[in-house]
Amino acid sequence: GKDTKGMIRQHQFYKVELVSIVKPNDCIKELDRMLTCAEKILEKLDIPYQVILLSSGDMGFSAEKTFDIEAWIPSENKYREISSCSSCGSFQSRRMDAKYKSANGSEYVGTLNGSGLAVGRLMVALLENNQNEDGSITIPSILKKYMNNLDKIWLLLLFNWLFYYNYPRMSGQGIAQFIPLILIFVIFYFFLIRPQQKRVKE
Repeated sequence: GKDTKGMIRQHQFYKVELVSIVKPNDCIKELDRMLTCAEKILEKLDIPYQVILLSSGDMGFSAEKTFDIEAWIPSENKYREISSCSSCGSFQSRRMDAKYKSANGSEYVGTLNGSGLAVGRLMVALLENNQNEDGSITIPSILKKYMNNLDKIWLLLLFNWLFYYNYPRMSGQGIAQFIPLILIFVIFYFFLIRPQQKRVKE
């Protein structure tokens, strides 16, 4: 594909996989519930998004209905897929002969799967949608308790200065090439890790 570089290209990524096994008649209702689970995360993070109902030509082979959730990526000026939830009806259960007992006898179950959001792309959306003109990143209120109650992150300015300006000039100069990494560790320790340790002791 055209996305071969940068964080938006996820050759491998982590996510929470959503899997449901229900009665066939409850598949569409369960699909809406799974979709809501993924949407709530974006809403709590205040990330703009849109939900797309895929056409049959864009769906997977086993799906009967699929929704894609796309997050707004300012640098690309467009929405990018960040989650997908599908109902497979009884297609998969027929192939693996998975049934449940009902008043009418044994019937095939309904299966659904989806992603609770791709973490890598979520990070891109989170950073870009909260970046300020001065380069700082405003931390969403829901995440502040995990970030030592900081309002903004200014470290990206330092990262940019170290890696894009100084690091290329220092590479190949012995211990100097490790200075940026050492500085980053020191900053994270004294501003994020150490305050948390003090709070636990108190």
